[in-house]
Amino acid sequence: MRNIDTITLTIGSHATSDEGLCAMEAVAWLANEPHSDAPACACPVLATYVRTLNDKMPDNQRQKFKPYLTQLLNTRNPELEQERGRVLAWSAITVFAPLALQANGLSEHAETLRTLPEYDWTAESAAWAAVTAARSAEAAVTAARSARSAAAAWAWAAVAAARSAAAAAAWAAAESAAWDLALVTLQQAIDVK
Repeated sequence: MRNIDTITLTIGSHATSDEGLCAMEAVAWLANEPHSDAPACACPVLATYVRTLNDKMPDNQRQKFKPYLTQLLNTRNPELEQERGRVLAWSAITVFAPLALQANGLSEHAETLRTLPEYDWTAESAAWAAVTAARSAEAAVTAARSARSAAAAWAWAAVAAARSAAAAAAWAAAESAAWDLALVTLQQAIDVK
């Protein structure tokens, strides 16, 4: 077994492992697969989420992926992809978009999203209406678009909403917490059985 502690995870994809490893290239490396950021052993929904987070995270935060990499081995299972996508999409709507709204002083709208009935996709229009009411804040509009697209764009929406939350000016002091929540969401999606 290769030792993940011997590497530093870096941004982007690389032609060879000697040039560096992003999180998903590290999964391929751990699995002794050919060098790739789309290892055959990993769930493609999880891989999309991880690749996008990897490229948006600051260098010091990216290293927090290491404990999750071995858990991504042998996660490919087409029967679990849709449920994993739902976990990621729901977090985009009820965790990350509210963080961005809260950071911009839009607590009421954030609370509307946080308290949506679990996996009630019909409530998406109510969520959209709540966030649309806060159009005066540019970050709120970004969060709304992320939340609105979540049901259809699974992993990307979760990452976009997390990025919106982490990028909001008022959120700068708590950026690490946003990335930690993104990793908690990853664990929840991995745990789908």
